[in-house]
Amino acid sequence: MNKNLLLTVSFDREALYGVRFVEAFFQNKPSVGLTLLNIGEAPGPDEPGSEADRQAVRGRGQALLEDIRRGLVDKGFLAENINIKFTQMQDTAAEDILREGVVGGYDSVVLGRRGLSRLDELLVEESVSKTLVTREMDVPIWVCRSPDPGRKNVLLAVDGSEESLRAAGQAGLMLADEPGHVLDILHVWNPLRESDLEAERVLDLAKSTALLNGTPKERISTILVRGAAPAKAVIREAEQGAYAVVAVGRTGSDRKPKRLFMGSVSLKLLRTLERETLWISH
Repeated sequence: MNKNLLLTVSFDREALYGVRFVEAFFQNKPSVGLTLLNIGEAPGPDEPGSEADRQAVRGRGQALLEDIRRGLVDKGFLAENINIKFTQMQDTAAEDILREGVVGGYDSVVLGRRGLSRLDELLVEESVSKTLVTREMDVPIWVCRSPDPGRKNVLLAVDGSEESLRAAGQAGLMLADEPGHVLDILHVWNPLRESDLEAERVLDLAKSTALLNGTPKERISTILVRGAAPAKAVIREAEQGAYAVVAVGRTGSDRKPKRLFMGSVSLKLLRTLERETLWISH
């Protein structure tokens, strides 16, 4: 087992997109470790409500987790590599997931995302996935909106920042023993910001990082696209290539010098990508 993922699940069975993505994407399933997390919403110890209410919520949560574990084992994951964890909500769902993701030392936190309309997304400012994407944390976030199980491969968009290099390292790790997927590394080159040599260096460094983390060179390609709108270029390339995953590094707007992939680009991808799962490294 060389991958350790925290997979969040809810009682909304139509919204278990994270589970569906993991099932379809990983072919070397014995190499994947999973912790299934369900956060129960019930009265806290100091709130109105009975112990029976809390136990009922726990019972439903445990039953859901066991059911999902059985389904994952049927798909080829090893039972001994799957842990289940039910916890009562302490703060908000986002804060609880953040805490567990960091304390548990996971390689990634996998979120299923409900199929909200674009308008709803713009209005819901405190959604779990948006909160986690915009927060500073040490564990990558995978947001699965409505993944297409027929898609393959990873498109990694890089800008030369430390965050995008961490994204390259994680992509290299995740694809190292997944020969059914290739890694295409994309850099959106704006000649007003950098020379062509600098753009090539960005791609070469990301490729070297992915290689060091285990993905062989024959499954890594680089793509240089000229443009001034990185989010649009990434979205266009992702759709044309029918990728299963788009991976980026989230660069905060307060960093100097400013990079192409600011937090706003990550949010644009979060709001726009439908069939591609979004991997964000902080």
